Amino acid sequence: MQITNIAGGQLEKDRSNSPEDSFSRCTVSYEAEGDEKHFSVLYPLIFEDKAKDEGLFTADEPVREMIAVCFFERYPKRKRVYVSDEAEFLEALKSMDKERIVSKLNEINRNAH
Repeated sequence: MQITNIAGGQLEKDRSNSPEDSFSRCTVSYEAEGDEKHFSVLYPLIFEDKAKDEGLFTADEPVREMIAVCFFERYPKRKRVYVSDEAEFLEALKSMDKERIVSKLNEINRNAH
């Protein structure tokens, strides 16, 4: 399984009364068994802010990309994950091997260029 791209960002509202802009979606594109596949993780933005407040990320780290890889590795058989539990979100991030994920992101960036 080879990760080819990671993209993420805050959702945009489709309607004025929609809460979509309070969520973030990160998508991991990867090749498996000769096919291109995608994995998405969706979570409330407030969880990302809480993780930063707890010191799980520094200002210069690619936060959304790290979150995407963390959950991709945590749920390898899934296509989509919606994280609605803040404790689960923070626990996943606390238990991730940050150095290995940063190394993996650097490798993905090198292969993309």
